[in-house]
Amino acid sequence: MKTAAAYIRVSTEEQTEYSPDSQLHVCEKYAAENGITIVKQYIDRALSGTTDKRPQFLQMIADSRHGGFEMVLVYKLDRFARNRYDSALHKKKLRDNGVRVVSATEPLSDTPEGIILEGMLESIDEYFSAELSRKVTRGLHESIQKGYYISTSTPLGYKIVDRRLELDSETLPIIRRIFAEYADGKPVNRIATELNAEGLTVNGRAFKPDTMHRWLCNELFIGKYKYGELTMEVPAAVDMQTWERVKARKAEARTRFRERTPDFHYFLTGKAVCGTCGGKLCGHPTKTNYNHAHSQA
Repeated sequence: MKTAAAYIRVSTEEQTEYSPDSQLHVCEKYAAENGITIVKQYIDRALSGTTDKRPQFLQMIADSRHGGFEMVLVYKLDRFARNRYDSALHKKKLRDNGVRVVSATEPLSDTPEGIILEGMLESIDEYFSAELSRKVTRGLHESIQKGYYISTSTPLGYKIVDRRLELDSETLPIIRRIFAEYADGKPVNRIATELNAEGLTVNGRAFKPDTMHRWLCNELFIGKYKYGELTMEVPAAVDMQTWERVKARKAEARTRFRERTPDFHYFLTGKAVCGTCGGKLCGHPTKTNYNHAHSQA
């Protein structure tokens, strides 16, 4: 009895057409008809086949070294990869481990003709992936030109009306307060602590210093909404005078940080955070050792 690992992949836009259950059902039917036992399943959800940065996919490649299965069974070859380079690279790794890739819906022989057909199918799959990406990009351009907001989350201080951003009278004072207080010299950590103490939230979640730092650098709040290389004008939540004061304080904070930072790499900088306020910890030297303290910018 031959053994196989079933690899299932579905991207976000394919949830209905290529659901994990439907792919697995076809693979199991093919296995039963061809005397194959599926000994393991690897499933990547909401991940594109144009990259190999897929956890279950990479785990499957690694597991093939241990001889647990003789083949990788997929619904279609495009489930394995939509990139010819990645496909060739990882199929070579599998072959070196005595494992081959088999499509349950695209019967291919080991003959020279089968090799040509497999290459043609992979080229077609890559073409359709590139064409889909081009159509998505074209759609985004058209949406931006029409003034539509296309991100998945609503920024603080705004609301979405007919797919367009408008100022929200309920949350607008909060974002303006954050900018004004930071411009006046109050640390972000303290602003977040005070907002949370007052019971205020952002989309039902507590205010976090890291998120607020990103807001303070986001030109959306002065009316410039950017999505990749696309830009459109939206109502400004913050006036330019306050924005320039924030920029000046940000620049000053960066200068002070560089001046007091020694030529020493702290492995926890940017990774360790305070368990109380959520602020990042920065390294500061003492005479005898090195400690971590809150960033006050």
